[in-house]
Amino acid sequence: MAATQNNGAHLSRDTAVANLKALMLWGIFLEHAFCTVAVVPQAPVVSGINWVAGRISVWVLGAFFMISGYYTQMSPFDRRGYVNLLEKRFFSLLIPFFTWNAIYIAAFLVSAKFMPAMQQKVAELKLNTWGGIADGFFGVTHHPADGPLWYIRSIFCFIVLYPLLRIGCRGKYGWLCPVGIAAVLAYFQPRMPLSVHEHLKPYMLSAFCFGIWFRENKISLHCFESGWPAYAAMALTAVMIAGTFAGVSLCTELAERRLDYLFYVPGTLFLLRFLRFGTGSRYDRFFVEPVFFVYAAHALAGTALLRIVGSRISPTSYYLLLLGGLFFFGGGMIVYAGYFALKRFMPVVLDILTGRIHRSGKNGE
Repeated sequence: MAATQNNGAHLSRDTAVANLKALMLWGIFLEHAFCTVAVVPQAPVVSGINWVAGRISVWVLGAFFMISGYYTQMSPFDRRGYVNLLEKRFFSLLIPFFTWNAIYIAAFLVSAKFMPAMQQKVAELKLNTWGGIADGFFGVTHHPADGPLWYIRSIFCFIVLYPLLRIGCRGKYGWLCPVGIAAVLAYFQPRMPLSVHEHLKPYMLSAFCFGIWFRENKISLHCFESGWPAYAAMALTAVMIAGTFAGVSLCTELAERRLDYLFYVPGTLFLLRFLRFGTGSRYDRFFVEPVFFVYAAHALAGTALLRIVGSRISPTSYYLLLLGGLFFFGGGMIVYAGYFALKRFMPVVLDILTGRIHRSGKNGE
């Protein structure tokens, strides 16, 4: 396993990791395009596409939390460093989180007055009460109003615990911390109320801690790109996919305990070897820079488009594929247009929505 190299190499690897995070968010967007529409009798090719889309979050979310843990650090490791870390992450994570939830809540309440179908959504989230609005705003007992942003809530909670987690992950046997967390949470997971389980899915905190452990031991996230770790990562991924598809009891048990996410992390990090597109490249401008805005807005734009246009599409064996394509490409084009319009005419608003503005009011990194 390669340790962190010189500064120049480190910068290039940081770019690759940013590219991977963007690819993972696009993948989850694709998954949502198929998971949010009704399942109807469909052609075999559509069933295959739906199966792949339905597995994307399993393949990437463990790596997403691990990367977040890897890049969480406070300097100096004292009270001042901790306050600086929380302040920085408050503006980069919680400001866009709260802003997007406010937008979604307002959109749900307004559209419910004109669209009977949205009245069901308002009732589901209890947005007709102040308590329901607060719950949708913070995402306490269920996903927040902007459901896809639930991971931000969880990551910030883990950052609050970072000093303790770092202490647990340091030392020769620091790897026991994430392993122990995964085992304990997986054991109690079936007994947890849904409102608690949403915050304590077994893979999330353990993957975050694995990221901390990697950094503390100076192990690069790129250690799975070549050599025997790469072959092991690909073999493990292939075995997990085959076992899940075949219904092997061990894979099924891991899936039910939400631990299968962790076993796909090496295979996901293996993709870093293919994502070395530099800053300023077309990939960076059109896929990396807009991705958080597109991800945060896609549920609203895609769902609205489906409710308006989807009912006009006649059901066929390719109905799911048509609806998924409408959600992904149609909804994607709408939010893309919104992103570039804000970038051109209201850049400060875009910075707030994407977490690139700090307390000083100046753009962050």
